[in-house]
Amino acid sequence: MEIDSSRVTALSQVGTGSQFQSQMDRRRNRLEEHGIDSITEAVQQLRRNIHEHGPQEFVKELWYHELIRSTSYEMLDEDTGLPPKMVEYLFGLATTIPPTEQQSSAVNFYDVIDSLSLVYDQLRLKQDEVLANADSAEERRKAHVQHSQLERELTTGRFAHGTQRREFTRRVYSRVDEELSDILGLSASEAVSLADDLLRFHQATLGDKQLAPIIQHVVDIGDGPFQVQSEDAIAKAQTDPRSAFPSIWVNVAKYDNHRLNPLGSDFENGEYERYEDTFGTIREVVPELGFTSTEFRETLEGELNNLDSFFESMSIGIGEYESNPEDLSGSFSKFDYPFDHNPIHEYPLLSDQDGRFYLGPQNSLWFSLSTRFRYNILDSKHEGIGTRKIGEGAEDWVGECLENVNDENVCILTSVDYDYRDGESDFVLLYDDTVVVIEVKTRGLRLGSRLGPFDSFEKIQQDAEEVIGEPYEEQALKLLNGIKDGNVTNLQGDEGSVRVDPDRFSDYVPVLVVARPLDYAGTILHTDLLDLGENPPYITDIYSLQTICQHLSGSGALLNYIKKRIKVGVTGRALSIDEIDYLGEYLDHGLEYPEVPEEGLVNIIHAGSHLERIYDTGLVDDMEHL
Repeated sequence: MEIDSSRVTALSQVGTGSQFQSQMDRRRNRLEEHGIDSITEAVQQLRRNIHEHGPQEFVKELWYHELIRSTSYEMLDEDTGLPPKMVEYLFGLATTIPPTEQQSSAVNFYDVIDSLSLVYDQLRLKQDEVLANADSAEERRKAHVQHSQLERELTTGRFAHGTQRREFTRRVYSRVDEELSDILGLSASEAVSLADDLLRFHQATLGDKQLAPIIQHVVDIGDGPFQVQSEDAIAKAQTDPRSAFPSIWVNVAKYDNHRLNPLGSDFENGEYERYEDTFGTIREVVPELGFTSTEFRETLEGELNNLDSFFESMSIGIGEYESNPEDLSGSFSKFDYPFDHNPIHEYPLLSDQDGRFYLGPQNSLWFSLSTRFRYNILDSKHEGIGTRKIGEGAEDWVGECLENVNDENVCILTSVDYDYRDGESDFVLLYDDTVVVIEVKTRGLRLGSRLGPFDSFEKIQQDAEEVIGEPYEEQALKLLNGIKDGNVTNLQGDEGSVRVDPDRFSDYVPVLVVARPLDYAGTILHTDLLDLGENPPYITDIYSLQTICQHLSGSGALLNYIKKRIKVGVTGRALSIDEIDYLGEYLDHGLEYPEVPEEGLVNIIHAGSHLERIYDTGLVDDMEHL
């Protein structure tokens, strides 16, 4: 199988070479030209520009630009615009900047994006410097981990479709409805129902009637690299807006990306006032974006005793959250940097001083619901029983995923006990000559691991040891070695008792399924973070496992995929932050790269972007708006 050479990078060229050095020099020069000496200075300038522009008006404009970016990607496969994590970052900053009475005409939307680009350059420069300063192979290994951990805070969010995160909330956190009602006055099931209603209401208020004016606003802006080429766009927009807007709007997203990252743009820097005036004022041609709780309440039926609790739990005021740019330690209690705890991950609704609410960027509501309730339980008197119920919910969902590939070639045991060092495991898969042990965990990497080059490799390593190393060694590997050494001869699962004989098995495969994606640490970097011995695990998350089990046919295909993934993870031959790219590469190329040089790295980013991640679970029939 021949691999496109443009996808292959020599590992020896990562963080070295004239092109890499030139990129660093250009960033340094650009920052110097703007008088920016540190990430703190860049963030303070960004905050000043958002304040002068008016955070509430900026949020409205930003919301439409994120709509344009996500639509361009989903409908045209155009991966451009402001990266999702940068959009989340800007929304998060708005919660820390007090509202202004009147926005300044001296600072426009793209002035804010220009100041964001300096924060972006500072972060990119820090990434590059940690690689450039690594002298030995061991230092380069550590630097690559630090570089990659920060990368996930600059590009895309964690990979899971909104419907999957909704499913997690309904399946897992509904187990603690009673406890959450006691803590918040709102259960997870009630939150899901109200979130469904809110998204339908939001979609209705932002329907096709708003698309035509946006298209008319941006369709004819003169000559230049961002010119829209569509003579009949206006006519189409009037009759069928959805047939016209993707090809029109993608130009806005391209220009947004150009302003964020001019050093990486295909276009030369220049004066683009016409684009700036048009693309930066979309909010002016559409109806009011925000809504009041009363307007939403009027669309609902039945008793709404929990609606106030919903808004109280899910919203935060513009300017309400704390800020302290001098603190670069990665904080849960304030927000200034992408590696701080972003308040919109907890509060996906922003409110202004007039009592109007604004929904955060795409999937932010479901992201919040799929993560925040765990912390509500951990900080309460219900922690013990609550964490047990959450764990059971996650395990049950993994069990349903495995049922999609269950067949006569495998025996699946759940909730397995065995008489060896008080042993228990979540799942054991018995093939003719292979044992697979699967452990399910509900925690992810801690906030501090996001710091990358702003902190030490050892901090990331310590966190990975707790999340990956301990369940791998103390549970999965313990059972596998117990069977291999003849210390475990009987497995007792919910399905019954099964005797095991080491003479029967030649392969012993450990698997770790986590509730939250670990990004690069899960897909490829775990072998650089930890000494996993001669029998390293396959690591994935529950959302990816659901997708994998939907696209593979039978238990044999699952086993083959797991073995291939472990091999790729150990050799580091293919790189992506998204597990589904590995699945796409497996389905297309078998995850085999015999022609690639041993010290070569294959870029497989987007290899799985065409694979469906929304499934008919009986819950998504009427959820296209998600």
